Amino acid sequence: MNITIANLSKQIFEADFKATVAAIGRQVTEHFQPEWGTGATLTGVWVPLVGKKAPIQKGADEVIYLGDSSVDPTTGVKDADGYHSANNKGMPYGFVYLDICAQAKEAWSFTLSHEVLELLAAGRTVRAAAKILGLSVKTVDAHKFNLMRKLGIHNKAELVMWAIQKRILKLPANF
Repeated sequence: MNITIANLSKQIFEADFKATVAAIGRQVTEHFQPEWGTGATLTGVWVPLVGKKAPIQKGADEVIYLGDSSVDPTTGVKDADGYHSANNKGMPYGFVYLDICAQAKEAWSFTLSHEVLELLAAGRTVRAAAKILGLSVKTVDAHKFNLMRKLGIHNKAELVMWAIQKRILKLPANF
């Protein structure tokens, strides 16, 4: 899996950005890949804005955009709190905004690390479902995205809660 972290921020220095992407990459390789059996190659890029949209990163399986403000008319996404359930033609992408990190009293590097790990976990789950169903990963991800959109659900936690409430999933007896 290739995850591109696209820095749109004007507030984060290049050295800090590169060091953080490298540290998260080590965390994935040394700790999560052996445990989960899945990993990722992280690529940090500086992205100049083209018009009013962040360009889609080609060659990535998933993208996280790092921006300054969730209310910025150029790069902002309303209510984007750790939002990564969107996709463009089957490619998941998400956002980490410095203003939301500040509201949560979290360092942007911590929030970015969390988003990378959630994308890894989501990809692992989608790949497992695709294998069981005999479908492509993109097809399963598209179905998951369409279901979440139709239900007005914005993240996996909400989707799991919905499935429990509808008795599609059961909690373990010892939970």
